[in-house]
Amino acid sequence: MNSFIISFDSLRMRPQTYVAAVIAMALTWLAATMAANVLIDPQGVFGTNLLAHRNANGRYLAVKAYEAAPDRYDAVLFASSRGGVFDRSLLAKLLNARDVADFAVPFGLLSDYLPILQFLLRDKAGRRTRLKAVFVVLDADFFGLPPWTNINIDGFLPPEVSGEAPFRFWWRYLTAFQFKEWREDIRGALASEASIAPKTALAGLAGFISTPSPATAAAKLSPIAPASIREMEVPQIRSDLAHQIALLCISSPCAAKTMCG
Repeated sequence: MNSFIISFDSLRMRPQTYVAAVIAMALTWLAATMAANVLIDPQGVFGTNLLAHRNANGRYLAVKAYEAAPDRYDAVLFASSRGGVFDRSLLAKLLNARDVADFAVPFGLLSDYLPILQFLLRDKAGRRTRLKAVFVVLDADFFGLPPWTNINIDGFLPPEVSGEAPFRFWWRYLTAFQFKEWREDIRGALASEASIAPKTALAGLAGFISTPSPATAAAKLSPIAPASIREMEVPQIRSDLAHQIALLCISSPCAAKTMCG
């Protein structure tokens, strides 16, 4: 009869076993997170290139594109993503340069441009060359707004630009749990495989430029649309305006004479 009696004490988990199980679960979770970040690579920093990136870090990718052929560029374009419309070959002719490094990054502001410019000047000095021209596009509607620079995971500057410790930079990208970005990249890959029509540059712009309906077009022809009045009444918080002006004064001698006294 005693052979069928189960000792409940034997089923109790010892503290050491419990702690080991919790640590194993945490390490498994961390390893799975790291694997997802490397394989899916939402910001495109690991160069896995298994999926298209909807939340790529344009700042990091622009620096890496420059570092792939630094001697090729003797001019630079600084702009937000709107700068992508510039013909850089034509811009190079106008600036009397061989080629123009493209630093048109999403929501780019002077808080991005100045550190990258300082990095480029250091790099050119080490190569005993120099930049011939710097072309900067400032967005009036962005100027002074809180920047993305080194705040969002898709806006971190590379360590060679920011001076940040490389371990800290890569640790954040390895350990960030970003389920939404993983899901969107996987969905985008599945949708692109199911699509038959090839993607063109014009099709890519369709997501950003919508064709207005006749009613919308007629409303835009009116002297003042009601929506315009409402938009004008909404105040824009430009909490970084003083900082952006200070960066402009540092980076541009002409601006320093006119705006900074």
